[in-house]
Amino acid sequence: MKIYEDKVEQFKSTVLSTAAGIIELDKYLGETLIDRKDDPLKWWYERKHIYPHLYEFVMKRLCVTATSVPCERICSEAGQIITQKRNRLNTKKASQLIFLHNNLSS
Repeated sequence: MKIYEDKVEQFKSTVLSTAAGIIELDKYLGETLIDRKDDPLKWWYERKHIYPHLYEFVMKRLCVTATSVPCERICSEAGQIITQKRNRLNTKKASQLIFLHNNLSS
């Protein structure tokens, strides 16, 4: 009986958090658009208590520096993986190795 009660509680909390997320998103979508000259990070900071889940998500996305450095780094790593000794790697295997090298070394 305890296992059943635990599963029901787990389901309830999942449903409640999903509903809270939907309500938060609906509220956000009802906001008026900010002016192009306004700082979006400042706007989100001022509303982080109103939209706590969205704020956390947006901070991960808006704070990414837009440069070509990551792309260049991956190409450089690919050059280290695909060498004269490994010139017979097929495209899929080479892509997998580059992906693993890039994501496991971080």
